[in-house]
Amino acid sequence: SSRAVGEEFSKLGVKNLEIIPNGVNSRIFIEKNECVACKMSDVKHKEPVILSVGRLEKVKGHKYLIEAFSIFKKEVQSANLILVGDGSARRNLEIQAEKLGVKDSVQFIGAVKHDDIPHYYHRADVFVMPSLSEGFGITAIEAMASGIPLIATNVGSLAELVDDKKTGLLVPPADASSLAYAMRFVFDNPKTSESLIKAGAKKASGYSWDTIASRVSSTYKSIFPQRILLLTSIFPPDIGGPSYYAEKLLTELKKGGYESDVISGRQACSFRKIFSTLEKFEICYVLSSSPKIL
Repeated sequence: SSRAVGEEFSKLGVKNLEIIPNGVNSRIFIEKNECVACKMSDVKHKEPVILSVGRLEKVKGHKYLIEAFSIFKKEVQSANLILVGDGSARRNLEIQAEKLGVKDSVQFIGAVKHDDIPHYYHRADVFVMPSLSEGFGITAIEAMASGIPLIATNVGSLAELVDDKKTGLLVPPADASSLAYAMRFVFDNPKTSESLIKAGAKKASGYSWDTIASRVSSTYKSIFPQRILLLTSIFPPDIGGPSYYAEKLLTELKKGGYESDVISGRQACSFRKIFSTLEKFEICYVLSSSPKIL
């Protein structure tokens, strides 16, 4: 789904790689009657909202976001941080927020159905993606499609998705001070933020599901498969990029007349399950940001 992931598979000796990014249904993230050019103009007249969407796991870097927020809040006391998602790091993050004195300003929303996520994007004034590594980073595209400024770490595919100082701001990973500075920059420079919003929305439009599904379909038709098996680490009702992508791709493949199925979770790491199932399929499509699933 990105050059960063492709490089990992190249290290394993995989050849004939084709990079096809994940897709986004931009329409559900565009708020009707929203004046994108004016989005930042009234931030100083309300409580600023900083948003991050993703699994609460160490690799997502929320620890550094909460630290950065505590720095930012010393200057903008009315600011609030919303974290959408759940995971094994949640309790430690809650303790961290309490120790840093920002507990009352950090909202842990928990897991949310994907169709309800746009509501949180539309409440936010800036989106932060503090990942320590990232295979694709679909929430970065969602944020740009939603018309809010994007701050992301310069890791993996995020360096491909975000044009620094054009469609968003890139900062070093595991660097709370840089994150805090970038947040302050967004709020202190509304004209620059408006420019980021416009350019980001334009870039996000290139990741529509129609475009991505067409590229996937063309790739498979070139080698004439009819039966396709998807392997994914997570799948609905779990939430996350691979889950949403796998579900959408499965639907589009079936619409295209392909016989398709999916193996997810622990079964996706079971050689016995995979090999017994592969006999029925001609292609195995692995949706994972880590080659360990192989």
